[in-house]
Amino acid sequence: AASAGVPLYRYLHQREQYSLPIPTVNVLNGGAHAANALDFQEFMLVPVGAPTMAEGVRWCAETFHALKRLLKEGGHVTSLGDEAGYAPNLTTAEQALDLLMRSIERAGLRPGADMALAMDPATSEM
Repeated sequence: AASAGVPLYRYLHQREQYSLPIPTVNVLNGGAHAANALDFQEFMLVPVGAPTMAEGVRWCAETFHALKRLLKEGGHVTSLGDEAGYAPNLTTAEQALDLLMRSIERAGLRPGADMALAMDPATSEM
């Protein structure tokens, strides 16, 4: 912008296509951030199919609430870990991933197409 002699907002406006990044939302905690047996530190939602940032955030919120209902139905606690995700007493990453897949479906979304999953193994803590 400076070398073109125009304000930054005008320089950016000349670009052809803009998009906001896709958020990753932490919904399940383990590892050092929770008092449970999960090895992985964070399990996150990624709304890859959302048409807008706002819709993606809404999808994550709906899936987060669906996860809470599933946890309660399964007799799990719904307390939060240090990173604000639920910290149920799960023992394996497979259990966590299964819960997340069912939460996505319960929210009316398609796993993989609408909502993807991401994990932070926090290998520095292992």
